[in-house]
Amino acid sequence: AVVSTQSTGAISEKEEAINRVGPKDVSLAGRELFKVINKTYTNLEWRGNVIQGLDGDFFVHPPYKSNDVKGNTEDAVARIKKVVDKFHQDFVKKHGAGDS
Repeated sequence: AVVSTQSTGAISEKEEAINRVGPKDVSLAGRELFKVINKTYTNLEWRGNVIQGLDGDFFVHPPYKSNDVKGNTEDAVARIKKVVDKFHQDFVKKHGAGDS
């Protein structure tokens, strides 16, 4: 079967949009954290409900706290943990502690 390049482009655009927004079952905090990490670490995607650095440096599992950051590269994990901690401080100021 021949797939037109137009529909292939639409599929990849949709995948990219999902990667930016996140899966439906991800909390607001998870989606917002993805955006924050993505500002400094552009090589990022969703794997189910896990935020993942594409080179396997780190993974952030729900509920997306610094204890939930795992990975293969200590430096990257330490950096992302700092980003996550700062994010949650700011998130609680902005939204309250309810949805984090």
